[in-house]
Amino acid sequence: MAAIGHALTDCTFKRYARQAQGDGIAHPGSDGAGDHRRQRHDVGSESAVGRRNLRVNLLGSILVLPRMGVSMLQLEVPLHVLLVAFQAMKRSGHAWGTIAEDVQEASMQRLTARLRFSEGLPAGLADQVVAQFCEEHSERYLLAFVYGYLGEHDLLRVRTDAEKFLLLAVLNLVECIAFVGAQTS
Repeated sequence: MAAIGHALTDCTFKRYARQAQGDGIAHPGSDGAGDHRRQRHDVGSESAVGRRNLRVNLLGSILVLPRMGVSMLQLEVPLHVLLVAFQAMKRSGHAWGTIAEDVQEASMQRLTARLRFSEGLPAGLADQVVAQFCEEHSERYLLAFVYGYLGEHDLLRVRTDAEKFLLLAVLNLVECIAFVGAQTS
């Protein structure tokens, strides 16, 4: 956890994520000029549009990871999580809002604040805080899937900066979906 907290003090992840969203990659629903960054966080009346915008905005935060040292093999993990989350959202039948850059940043701030809080705690108390967080999370099943999938791929120990950025990106994906899901309920 301490390794994750150090990533929070610098703005590397945020800077790279912004570069990825404006890097000229052709995104569906975008004219290539970055218009998807100007989308507001509104609950759309058409869920298909919301799902497309959700996918585009979150995909940008994953596609930037190779610039931060994440290998293509490791990149399969967050892509798989995004696809599973997208399919689950699609099958839920709910109208999902758009996840804009400001929602991603706010979710990252909340996530990093939780991580910083638990850094200095004794092991037993830290375990209780994590258990409480998981039990009270609005997307606890998605969160459980993500932790399990990251664990299966040995990415929870955070041995490198690349793994730290990957872990933050995937957990932020869950936080963004939870935030938008709470807004649409």
